[in-house]
Amino acid sequence: MLLAIVGWIAGIIHARSEKDKIIRELNPQESEKYRRLEQERKVEQERIKQKCVDLAAQLKVEQERIKKEYADLADQRKVEQELKAIEERKKAIEEGKKAIEEGKIKEAERKKKEEQLHSKLTSLYENEFIKRNLLSDGEKITFHQSATYKGGILGYPQQSGLSGIAFILSNSFVFYDKAISWKFPYENVIEVKLDSPQLVSDYGFLALAAGEFTSIIKEKNNTLEIIYFDNERTERSVKFDIEGALTIQGNAARATEFLNHLLEFKGSFASKSSSNDSNSIYKLEKLNKLKNDGVINQSEFEAKKRELLEKL
Repeated sequence: MLLAIVGWIAGIIHARSEKDKIIRELNPQESEKYRRLEQERKVEQERIKQKCVDLAAQLKVEQERIKKEYADLADQRKVEQELKAIEERKKAIEEGKKAIEEGKIKEAERKKKEEQLHSKLTSLYENEFIKRNLLSDGEKITFHQSATYKGGILGYPQQSGLSGIAFILSNSFVFYDKAISWKFPYENVIEVKLDSPQLVSDYGFLALAAGEFTSIIKEKNNTLEIIYFDNERTERSVKFDIEGALTIQGNAARATEFLNHLLEFKGSFASKSSSNDSNSIYKLEKLNKLKNDGVINQSEFEAKKRELLEKL
């Protein structure tokens, strides 16, 4: 717009110059007068040009000022947005902390209820143990879990198929169901472990609830194996399925938990070397009794004794 104004003024000046030129040619007497006017016009033209230049410079300065104001405003808005984002993050963190605290409180309440229930159940079980003569003086129940006997106890069937309970006591392991009542001290335990995983069909609790009967092959890994000495110091193995959960994975987790609790008493277990030594010593005692009873003669006794001593 400023350039248009300058052009318009220049056009007017040029038109006047042409008009004066024509007048001077028609009337030479007025030549001096028009010469002075021409100089005045040139001065005015320069003044107007300078003013236009000054206006253009002022306009440029004003444009720069406006640009800076817009930039400052944009920076201000950016800062405001960042501050808002920071406040939202702080709020989210506070809500997260609150949720964590609420979760801790709920977890503490759950654990308290669980401990109260465990205490009540333990009291009931201890009374039952006293009736069955399974609790020695000073012994306490430290942990228990639902379980099923899967075989290995001398004089009992390979498996009962009945749901029972496996108990970890301070000095011994106990299992009982409606058919079996069995206890043995940790000093007779050689090793405890989870048996090798087995592939089984799992229909899934949720699938059954939805009426779907498609099975999925999964690994079953909740069988606890205990290797121990029987009363004759013979090494044997007994197995129990640790149960109580709705899924195969849940039962496996419970079995792992039970095993970890049982391994807390590993320091009381019999060692592998002592198991071999004790077994050989027992066989020597039995061999000596056979000799004394006249079942075997001296030479046979010496031969068998030499074999056992070589194994020690």
